[in-house]
This record gives sequence, C-alpha cells and structure tokens, in this order.
Amino acid sequence: MSYGTSLNEASRQVGVYTGRVLKGEKPGALPVLQSAKFEFVINLRAAKSLGLTVPEGLLNAADEVIEEQRLFCCTAYVACWHEAADPGCPLFGRYRG
Repeated sequence: MSYGTSLNEASRQVGVYTGRVLKGEKPGALPVLQSAKFEFVINLRAAKSLGLTVPEGLLNAADEVIEEQRLFCCTAYVACWHEAADPGCPLFGRYRG
C-alpha cells in the first residue's frame, strides 16, 4: 500500500518547468511547487504473498489496485510499464516474480 504524490502529475510539472526554462526564464526564479494530487495504490499481489487480506473498503477507495506483476523497462530510454506476460517487452522471460 502506498499513498503519495501522483507520478503523472509530477512528470507533467517537470515538462511545464522545462518549457519555461527553454523560453528563457531563470530556473532560480521559478516557484517551488508542492504536489496537490495524491494517489492511493494497493499492491494486492504483494499483500497476498504476505498472507494479508485487504478489506473491500480499502480496495474501493484505492486509485489503483495492482493485481499482476509489472516490470519496469528502460531499455528504450522511455519510462514505460510492461506486463510481465507481454512478449513485446524486451525483458520478457528474463525476470520471474
């Protein structure tokens, strides 16, 4: 279980800041922003492997419920998620969880 800032929102904000710097603004003059969007994520697979039962109310409240294994693939220099069973992933078959 995790409750934290939205990575999508943080990535979007990085793009906005980058655009402002590329347009000539000084990085030191940009305001410091704190995330206003948070996500509640439950890794159901990890909970089951630990013998934990997650109450239905928490599952309903979650923004995302992870039920299958996912691998982080950075071979294409792009942050993307591939399902472990995706034969199109360059890491397919290399990791087992």
